[in-house]
Amino acid sequence: MPIIHSNSLALRAEGQGNKTVVLIHGFCEDHRIWDGFAAPLASRYRVVMPDLPGFGQSPLPTDRAVSIVGMAQAVHAALQSLGIERPILIGHSMGGYVALAYAQQYPEALAGLGLFHSSALPDSAERQQIRTRVIAEVRANGVADYIQNLVPGLFASDHRAAHQPVIDELVARASQLSPEAVAQAAAAMRDRPDRQAVLQKLLVPVLWVVGKADPVIPLAASLAQLALAPDSTAHLLAVGHMGMFEAPARTLAAIETFCQSVYDSNGTDSLLP
Repeated sequence: MPIIHSNSLALRAEGQGNKTVVLIHGFCEDHRIWDGFAAPLASRYRVVMPDLPGFGQSPLPTDRAVSIVGMAQAVHAALQSLGIERPILIGHSMGGYVALAYAQQYPEALAGLGLFHSSALPDSAERQQIRTRVIAEVRANGVADYIQNLVPGLFASDHRAAHQPVIDELVARASQLSPEAVAQAAAAMRDRPDRQAVLQKLLVPVLWVVGKADPVIPLAASLAQLALAPDSTAHLLAVGHMGMFEAPARTLAAIETFCQSVYDSNGTDSLLP
């Protein structure tokens, strides 16, 4: 399916109809992270996969620094230009931060929220310091060495050997990113606020996909958040941070079941007024 440009974002769209699932990639990724999920979901839904600003084929803004809120606003503007009003948003890692910011700003424009190896918590002080070092590193030395270390570490340690071809492909893609795009996205994640209150106020269902061996989002932190939203469904899997590759069948099934429950329940279980 060809890439289209909607407002400031490049995106891929498959399927049709008024039931839309938006899949948002994470840090140093692009929409292709969802390639294995697009066709199965598009058999029932309209599937939209944007490239966030500075990633994939979406340009980095020249008039302002990237922020998580700014990314959410760009996604919302792109969806509006396509005539999409109340989609399900599912975000991987940084994409989940974007989806939460979208839910905070546009709660009426949301049918469901998925946090796929993501969190409503802000960065810890230690994590903020790491982000600041990353920003300095990539601006000084480029992204190649950083990406070579980043990507393998996202997979559970006992899954890396079996997924080496995927890791190599992800490294090759991410190594093409501009240092400034990586630096600005890292700063956006570092500076994002606590959004646990957003979950507590949500009137739509929330899906959690949690990796028990996730090296980025600690299991304890995920477990502490699962009950925040009034309507949550959680899948705890023996994976790291990359469930779409480490457990593709199970994570796709989790998304399919969630989307069906949101869109095909005829509102019988909805918390909406």
